[in-house]
Amino acid sequence: MSEIEVHKQQIHTEDDFPIVLRVFSSADEQGNVAVIAPGVGVPQYIYFKFAKFLASRGWKVITFDFRGINESTDPAVNPSEMKMSEWGRKDLEAVLQFARTEQGADQLCFIGHSGGGQIVGLAPSSVHIDSMVFLSVTLGHWRYWPGIWKWGLFLFWYLMPLLTWKRDFFPARMLGFSTIDIPSGVTRQWARWGRSRHYLFDFIDEEEKNRYDQFDIPLLSLSFDDDPRLGPKRAADEILDHFPSVDLTRRHIAPEEYSKKRIGHFGFFNNAFEPSLWEEVVEWMESG
Repeated sequence: MSEIEVHKQQIHTEDDFPIVLRVFSSADEQGNVAVIAPGVGVPQYIYFKFAKFLASRGWKVITFDFRGINESTDPAVNPSEMKMSEWGRKDLEAVLQFARTEQGADQLCFIGHSGGGQIVGLAPSSVHIDSMVFLSVTLGHWRYWPGIWKWGLFLFWYLMPLLTWKRDFFPARMLGFSTIDIPSGVTRQWARWGRSRHYLFDFIDEEEKNRYDQFDIPLLSLSFDDDPRLGPKRAADEILDHFPSVDLTRRHIAPEEYSKKRIGHFGFFNNAFEPSLWEEVVEWMESG
């Protein structure tokens, strides 16, 4: 196996916000580039093991932090003024442009985890994506959650603005939601989406809606049976209605299928899945 090289780099968005990313590569790379878009409040290091695995299979892989998260910070920008829509329209856009122009992507695969997959169509350069993998990507309205989790999410969306009142950050770390806090402006917009029946699709413009409608590429969407709190099956199914033209491969996975007790919302990125689920995903990427 070739040695994996990891290169840390800073790029800038159209509004000059610094985005910190890493490029994973090996001598076996074949011109294929994968961009991993993180979930809400998830630092990029969560994805490093999976990125190294893909790099060992000949992919050049880009991980990054959205603005206001982990390493992508700018003291001159107030976190209360940041927006989740900017994560797609500006941050992801800059990363996709970087992948195409500076990394020479012959084939570009977008890998979206949770909220990172939801906003893919907000980036104009998403029209150049050749295939997509969704990992626990859902339509975030509370009606699509099962049982008690439905009412928990309902309260979450309505209480979140109160918890960010006159704060720069939503206290995600204190509440056990994430290992880092999230810009309050991002979470206020996120909560507004979550209170609306069609989530972010009730707030985007016609050009962006058309972008989602016109994705005509292979899409592999995975959800996990033991993830009812953050990624339930119905919500993962519902968002696919907004990708009507894709060539869809859809799987809802129980941990028992892989002789595991748990996968949940983050377990996919544990390298215990390298010989099984990771291998299946990269084989799909190569065939796609």
